Amino acid sequence: MPMKKRRKSRSAAAPSPLLYCVRSAVLASVATALLVLLFAFLLKWGVLHTGSILTVNSIIKALCACAAGVLAARSVASRGWLYGGLSGCLYIAFSYVAFSLIEREFQLSLVFLSDVALGFVCGAGAALMLSLFKNLRTETGLSLIHI
Repeated sequence: MPMKKRRKSRSAAAPSPLLYCVRSAVLASVATALLVLLFAFLLKWGVLHTGSILTVNSIIKALCACAAGVLAARSVASRGWLYGGLSGCLYIAFSYVAFSLIEREFQLSLVFLSDVALGFVCGAGAALMLSLFKNLRTETGLSLIHI
């Protein structure tokens, strides 16, 4: 008697790379909210002055886009740079929507497009660096870098 093929349940199937990108973008958005809160406290306590707001905001965006890229690239097997860049773009879009809802003002501009480009470059660059570190680690056999 032939055996019936069993269908895999949806819970047993591996999530798609796009789901990993969305997950990493959401985690990076949460990290952004925490870093912005920390920055607000530093402004309130007088550690930093208000002239540093634009610079620190750009640094937070770049770091969190890099984190989103690394988180996505760690989860996919191939084309990590592409999924890293996509997760960086998604992070910028999610954080823009979240902060637009807080400010109650939604306006698309060239600044938003440049932020999306920054997110892609940072996410893809961080994913590429992650793959280079992984390749270096496997080629040399060194385990100094734990990724």
